Amino acid sequence: GKTYTVPVSAHLDGSSRAEDCARGGLAVEWTDARGEAHRVDLTHHDSCGVSFPITGGSWDWKDGDNMKDGGKNRTGFSNEVNWVVASFTKKPAGMFTDAFVAIESVGYE
Repeated sequence: GKTYTVPVSAHLDGSSRAEDCARGGLAVEWTDARGEAHRVDLTHHDSCGVSFPITGGSWDWKDGDNMKDGGKNRTGFSNEVNWVVASFTKKPAGMFTDAFVAIESVGYE
């Protein structure tokens, strides 16, 4: 997807931090507030970061089976947040778990 820079006028909303786990594989997809489709695939990478606009203080994302069945996950912030900076990190498979993607995101107003 498109690479954005958070506007200089935006400021960090200190209460808008979230941690999520995309356990349905190593890819995550979403569409931002401007209609731009994004896909992060960590099959061959350990991590990456993405900035993007949101509306209504939340962003919906898909992973693994959700990409096939149309389901989604939602990460929410305060309603004033309209930009997100998200870090995606591959977490290795364990004895009882498959590899997954950890998502850490912060919101900007």
